[in-house]
Amino acid sequence: MVDTFPRGLVGELADIVSEQRTRQVFVHRYLNEDYIRQFELQSWVDLFDRILVPGESALFESHPRATRTEPWLLLDDDELLDRQDARQRWEVDERPLVLVSSCGRPNEVVAAREMAGTLSARFGTRANIRFASPN
Repeated sequence: MVDTFPRGLVGELADIVSEQRTRQVFVHRYLNEDYIRQFELQSWVDLFDRILVPGESALFESHPRATRTEPWLLLDDDELLDRQDARQRWEVDERPLVLVSSCGRPNEVVAAREMAGTLSARFGTRANIRFASPN
């Protein structure tokens, strides 16, 4: 599991993170310090197997499991689709999109598919939940 919010964007992973059977990676970028204090994110960060810090400084960059990397650049601004075109291409409506993906190993495919099902049940019609795997 990979996420940029240790509890999920709106806390949707709070119950899942501590019970997850697969490896968990927190991609750490800037998070507001009030948000960090309010939700006691230090305890959540400790649950992750690896913390990646791509480029800029971040609060938990000195964590024992943190690894700093070069900045990540996937696309230049002019290469990004606008919101409407992206939603049309990915066949999703205006609801938030949650993508659950696996690396393709059989046990991780099963766990990721189960997580997608759990999130789908929790969010109902409030979000677009998608599962992706190379297998």
